Amino acid sequence: MAPLKSIVERALQKEMPQHIYFYFGARSERDLYLDRHFARLAERHPKLHFTPLLSEEPAKDLRHGLVHEAVAADFDELDGCKAYLAGPPVMVEAATKLFEQLGMRRIDVHADAFYTAAEMASAGKKTGAEL
Repeated sequence: MAPLKSIVERALQKEMPQHIYFYFGARSERDLYLDRHFARLAERHPKLHFTPLLSEEPAKDLRHGLVHEAVAADFDELDGCKAYLAGPPVMVEAATKLFEQLGMRRIDVHADAFYTAAEMASAGKKTGAEL
């Protein structure tokens, strides 16, 4: 979350003219963090739109579903947009594919996929603890 938090806060500080749509997906409410921080920022900055989503445990006041599917439901066209993704590789890959189908150029998708130690081992890569 730290890189995305930094990008959002810096853009707001610089009063960038673009709208920022920040979707944050978690499995359940207990997995959300910094959601109150971003909700408060969105209250103070009309160009920031914060949407938390839960994929496994529906909640009364939150959207349910996957981030990339929520983006596709909210936008018909992503040409000219940029995406900054962080999360499990399967989410990053699904979002990248869907966003490209909606017109986003691959060069405008910036991603940081989080691999588990097991995924790293199966791919023959060293984890940070092994370096």
